[in-house]
Amino acid sequence: MRYVIIFLLACIFITSNGIAQVDTLKLLPEAILEDKATFSEQITKARYRLIDYLISNDTTKSIETFHYLIQGLENEHYLALGWHEKFLFSFLMDQYRYILSEVYNLNEATIEAMKNKIWPRGDQLYEVLYKKVIKNSQLITAHIENHPQLTAEEKQFLKLVLHTYTIERTPESNETINKEADAFLKEYPNGAYEGYVRNYIRYRYVMDKYIGFAMGGGVSAFTGKINNYIGAKGNVILEISYGKSHSYHFTFSIMGNFADVKQNFTGHGGYVFNKDSSAGITTFGLAFFYDRWHIQRFVFSPFIGIGWSSLSSHSHEAESKDESIYATTPWMGFECAWNFRKPNARDIYTLGLGANMSLAVRYSFLPYLFGKNYNFLNGASHALTFCLIMQLGTFTRDY
Repeated sequence: MRYVIIFLLACIFITSNGIAQVDTLKLLPEAILEDKATFSEQITKARYRLIDYLISNDTTKSIETFHYLIQGLENEHYLALGWHEKFLFSFLMDQYRYILSEVYNLNEATIEAMKNKIWPRGDQLYEVLYKKVIKNSQLITAHIENHPQLTAEEKQFLKLVLHTYTIERTPESNETINKEADAFLKEYPNGAYEGYVRNYIRYRYVMDKYIGFAMGGGVSAFTGKINNYIGAKGNVILEISYGKSHSYHFTFSIMGNFADVKQNFTGHGGYVFNKDSSAGITTFGLAFFYDRWHIQRFVFSPFIGIGWSSLSSHSHEAESKDESIYATTPWMGFECAWNFRKPNARDIYTLGLGANMSLAVRYSFLPYLFGKNYNFLNGASHALTFCLIMQLGTFTRDY
C-alpha cells in the first residue's frame, strides 16, 4: 500500500509541473514574437528624427522626414503630425502651398476624422517648431510678402495665420487678432479662407442674454388739450430690462414728467389743481425694443409698449388726498445708444460674463387717454431723455 501511495503522489507532482511549464510564447501574436515595431512606434521614431534634424538645421532631411510622416505613416487610423505642427513646419520651410491646400480642403468631415485618429505620443516636436518660428518670424513674414507666386489674399491670410502663432495669447491680445481678422474679412468678403478665419482665428464673443438698468433725465413737451392746463418742465426715468443683445429687449420703466399748472382745473374727489402749482405725470410702462440697426458701437432701437399714468399735484395740500387722475398710455418711440465701455476681455474668456455701459438718447411719445370725465386733459407727451444704461450678461461666440 505504501508503494501505491508514493506512486500516486509522484504522478500528481509530474502532472502539475507539466501544466505549469506550458510555453506561453506560443500564445502571443506572430508580430510580437518577431519584435517588429508597431505603427505608433514607427511614428514616434520618425518624430524624434525630425526633432534631431530641426535642431541640427538639416533642412533637406527635415523636409524628407516631414513628408515621410504625412505621406508614409499617416493614414485613416493614425495621425503622425498635429494640425499646428504641420503649419509651423510649413512656415519654417517655406511650404506655404501646403498650408493653403490644407485650409482650402478643410471641412467638418476631415476634422471629425482627425479627432477619431490615434494621436502621436507626447514629445517636444511642437515646442521645437514653435521656438524656431518665433525666432524667425520676421524673416518668414518677409518671405511671404516677397513670394512671387502668392496672391495678395494668400499673403494676407498667411501673415494672419502666422501672427496667431507668434503673438502671446492672452484675452487682451486676442482682441488684436480679432481686429486683424475683421479687416481681412472686410477686404476679402466671401473669399476662399473666410470659413477658416471665422472658425479658427477670430474668437470674438458678444453679449447674449442680459439684464440691464437704466436711469436718466431730459426735457418734455405736451401737445393737445393737456397743454392748455399744464406745461411740461422735464422728465426722469428709471428702468430695468431683460433681452438678447443686438436683437431685442423688454423693459419695465417708471417715467416722471414734471409740469406747472397753467390754469385751474378739478381733479379726482373735487381737488382743485391751482394755477402756478406743481404737478406731475408718473407713468409705469412695459415696452418691447427691437434692436434693428447696428453700426460699430451704435445701436438704433424702435420700441412700442403700454403704460399706466397718474396725474397728481405736488403741492403739500394734496398729500393726504386722492386727487390723482388716471390714464391709459400707449408708449412708443426710438432710442440710439452708444456703447462707450466694452466688457473686460479677461472676464469674458474666463467667466463667460461681462458688463456693458452705454449712453443713449431716447425719444418717447406718450398719448394720454384720461377718460370721458377728463377729456379736456387728453393729449400727448413728447420726451427726449438722456440715459445711462448698464447691462450684465452672458457671452457667446460670434462667428
